[in-house]
Order: sequence, then structure tokens, then C-alpha cells
Amino acid sequence: MNLNSEMDPLEPIPSPPGHLLREFCHRALPVLAFVAAGAGAAYLWNQRFTGTFLPGEVEPIQANVATLEGGTLTQLHVERWQQVTNGQPIATLQVVDPDAVGRSVEILRSELYLLRSRMSLDESRNDQNLEGLRVRWLEARVELATSRVQLENAKRDLERVKQLFEARVVANSEFDDAQAVHDALVVEVEERSRLADGLEISLKRLDAANRKERDDALDVLGQSLSAQETQLQHEGTVYLRAPIDGVVHTIAGTPGERIAPGAVIAVVSSPNSTRIIAYVRQPLSLEPHPGMPVEIRTRGVIRQIGQSEISNVGRDLELISSTLRLRGFDNELDRGLAFSVSIPPELQVHPGELVDVIVRAPGK
Repeated sequence: MNLNSEMDPLEPIPSPPGHLLREFCHRALPVLAFVAAGAGAAYLWNQRFTGTFLPGEVEPIQANVATLEGGTLTQLHVERWQQVTNGQPIATLQVVDPDAVGRSVEILRSELYLLRSRMSLDESRNDQNLEGLRVRWLEARVELATSRVQLENAKRDLERVKQLFEARVVANSEFDDAQAVHDALVVEVEERSRLADGLEISLKRLDAANRKERDDALDVLGQSLSAQETQLQHEGTVYLRAPIDGVVHTIAGTPGERIAPGAVIAVVSSPNSTRIIAYVRQPLSLEPHPGMPVEIRTRGVIRQIGQSEISNVGRDLELISSTLRLRGFDNELDRGLAFSVSIPPELQVHPGELVDVIVRAPGK
């Protein structure tokens, strides 16, 4: 055997697959896992934690259906979650109870009795004036008839005195006296005739005025009663209507229930919203101002992402709504600086939905 001869190469000892897998797990797998974790952390940091992360709420637009007067809720015309339009009746309220109606009727009766009493007094006074004028007219007619008789006698006396004066039986003075008496009675008859005619015209005018005034008073009384009845009927029933288009969110009444003045019967919510409200909690890590770019992300199974900007910023620190408080601190009152963000048109969100608002510095 030649010791200096080259040794034949040895065949490698085969390793089982389990040994190779174990070596990979011990040496390569930790390195790969560390690299993957670092890459994932960097990706998540760039995607979610670049900028200030704030929770936001899609502002719900709600309008209260309230009554200014107390009464009894007689009927509800809608149901919860029903779609309504602006001006649609929501509920019917009876604001006047039977006792109040009875008292109003008694007041109307008292006023009616008082008005009739005043009308009776006025009618009596007018009748007295009318009767006095009628008596004065009759007296004027009697005096006129008497003057006419005296005028006829004076006319006959003047004829006799004239004949005697022409026969030169009586003197001129007697003829002049007879002529003067005749002329005076002519004037008296004319004046008394004018007086009687004027009194007759006044009597007819006053009688017609009294009749018209009485009829007008009755008409006014009837119109007043009709107006009072219409007012009672109108004030007795009040229809509460929807102030906006939307969905009936809450109904806070039952037919037959007594409703206090100012009570809210229903709440109507608009199906659409135009902005998102978010808060910067204390201590303020950010001073938002209008125009700052923000990114909005929804929290649904299918995440939506949209770009927008801050539209308005509050000036005072406000109480944060309970839906935006941190978990575990629901009962603790927290304050923050509120700001609003317009909703991007590509986002499909519901009023009241919670979203993530990421305020990014310009250029990021």
C-alpha cells in the first residue's frame, strides 16, 4: 500500500430533511421574521401613524318636533324610521281641554248678555228720542192746522173789512189791521209748514238710521260669535309638522298622553351629512387651522379612504361627545378643541358614524 498516494474522496454523509429544517428554523427563520416585522412596522407607521391620529364623528343633522303649547296628544301620523318630508304632519295635539272650552263658552255668553243689555239701552234711548221727535212733529202739525184755520178766518175778515172800506163804512186803520193780521198768518202758516216737513224728514231719517243700526249690531254680534267659535276650533287642534326632510329618529309620545309646553314629540334626522366633527384633546398636541390637509378613513369591513381639509376651527375648548371619548373613560368629562372637516364626495358614510381623522403636515 502506497502511503503517499492520494486518498480517494469520501462521499458526504446524507442529512435527513428534519435536520435541515431544524437548522433553517434556528438560523435563517429568526432573521427573516425580524426583517418582516421591521418592514411591517415601517409600513404600518407610514400608513397609519404619520401625522396626528384623531377620532371623528360624522355630524348628525337632527331637528326636534316640539309643541309651544301644552295639551293632549290625540294622534301620531308616523312611525319610527319612517321617511318624511318637510311639512308632513307628525302628530295632532289637542291644546284646549273641555274645561277650558266650557269656560270660554261661559265668557262668550256673558259678553253676549252684556252686549244685548247695552243694545237694549241704546234701543230704548233711540226709541225715546224717536218718540219725542214724533210728538214734536205731531205738535207742529196741530199748530200748522190751527194757523191755517186762523188764516181762513183772517182771510174772510179781510174780505168783509175790504168791502166795508170800499163802501167807506170803516176807516183805513181797520183795513190795515185786518191786512196785517192776514199777512202775519200767511207767514206763520208757511213757517209752520216748513217746520212740520223738516220734522217729518228727520223722523223718517232717524227711524231708518235706528233700524239700520239695530240690524248692523245684530250682524256684528253674529260675526263676532262666528269668529269666536272659529278661533276656538282653530286653537283647539294643532298639527305638528316635520321641519326637514329625513327619517323619524325618535318618537317620545303616546296618543292620549298629556304633553307639557315645549316638550319634544319626535326627532327627525337627515339621511345625509356634510361634515365631520373631531377634537384635539388636552394637552393640545396640534393647533388646527382652516386649510390643513386631512385624511379620513372609515372603520367598516371595506375601508374607505378620502382626502379633505379642515374647514372651520372652534375657539373654545368644548366637552367631547361621549361617542368620541377614550374607552375606559366614558364617565369622565373631557374637553378638546373642536374642528370640522368637509366630507369627501367619494366617501359613503352615515350620520353619527365614527371615522379616523389623520391630520398630516403639509408635504406628507
